[in-house]
Amino acid sequence: MVLASLAALAGCGAAPGEPSASSMPNAVAAPMLDVQRVAFELDRPAAQPSVVADPAGARFVLIWQERDAEGCAVLRTAVLPAGGDVGEPRDVARGCDWFVNWADFPSVVVADNGDWWTYYLQKTGASTYAYDIRLVRSEDEGRTWSAPITPHDDRTPTEHGFVSMVPMGGDRVLLAWLDGRNTLPPAPAAGHDAHGAASGGHAHAEGPMSLRSAEIGRDFVLRHEQEVDGRVCSCCPTDLVRRDDEAMLVYRDRSEDEIRDVHAAHYRDGRWRLEGAVRTDGWRIEACPVNGPALAASGDAVVSVWPTMASGPLEVKAAAISGTMGARVLEGGDGVLGRPDLASWGDTAWLAVWLGAGAERATALRAAVLDADLQPTVTRDLALLPPGRGTGMPRVASLGREAIVVWTEPKGAEGPDARVGTVQVRRLRH
Repeated sequence: MVLASLAALAGCGAAPGEPSASSMPNAVAAPMLDVQRVAFELDRPAAQPSVVADPAGARFVLIWQERDAEGCAVLRTAVLPAGGDVGEPRDVARGCDWFVNWADFPSVVVADNGDWWTYYLQKTGASTYAYDIRLVRSEDEGRTWSAPITPHDDRTPTEHGFVSMVPMGGDRVLLAWLDGRNTLPPAPAAGHDAHGAASGGHAHAEGPMSLRSAEIGRDFVLRHEQEVDGRVCSCCPTDLVRRDDEAMLVYRDRSEDEIRDVHAAHYRDGRWRLEGAVRTDGWRIEACPVNGPALAASGDAVVSVWPTMASGPLEVKAAAISGTMGARVLEGGDGVLGRPDLASWGDTAWLAVWLGAGAERATALRAAVLDADLQPTVTRDLALLPPGRGTGMPRVASLGREAIVVWTEPKGAEGPDARVGTVQVRRLRH
């Protein structure tokens, strides 16, 4: 069962130890949001969760990674019915040679025919960042899984990850991922580059990272394999949304002079068209910030949220993909970590989540309901967490008036004994 309400924003105060809604940036007190913790206890350390809505089943599908007694990784899923309890966890796969990372982790997608698709990242060489994508499919809602296949055929001992997936009709799904086939194998190091080393994240390879995509169905045949962009940021998450039989993609680009703004691409009839920058920030950074964009669609509207430090301290921004309105700053300043995600919330609203600045050097997992003009109408802290990479990348998915937010809840800054945090966010009827 979901536990007692952390605090409904309907005249109630905040939960003990949490800021009230009125103390949050841009907050407007409004009796429309209820937040409840979801009971989700596991016997082993767990981290890197993600969540997707399954409208046909009126439910959410959760996925995360655990460590077993031998120190090997286990990928698991569970179903969370709308307004219900988390179902029995089921194993997808287990491996002692996986690449397990706070920033580059699995997600799940439900195809139109009901198939579930997910993946894990398997090491392919001695280099820290030599790993491949292993894609698997379930035809029985996670009870059994297919043998894995690799959606890229370059066979290079380089990085392949930061995958985004969406259904594309019938049994097909569309994947996009960062592909290191054109990079030189990185030397073993603490991180990809100066920023990566400082944050414990990824290092920057010498050659250009590319962005690639393909479609796949039940026959496991890869279709429309192609390079989307030949030079992108080497370790920032990507995001995809479907629009009927088309799709939109956002990612962090990388120009020759190291401008790393967020760009968009449009997928139609098996081909991509580059749309350029979502908004021109002009963020010049000679290192991967390990901090990418998110995307959501509702009707004709497609909105992105992303982090940038183009103007100084990190800011979380939001803007419509098409349109002339400038970007809305959701939060900015010292202590803001970004790592945003976004879900549509009915026809004219959006639910954004990100890691913001909390009190006394804590990190706040922050959620905001954005109106049609992307103005926050309610802003709420869902959890207070230690700063650092241990909190991972919060994820959100929505279904009707309900949304589920998941994140890694570490014990201490590094979080070796982390658990999965889960809350239900619900819009209240007036």
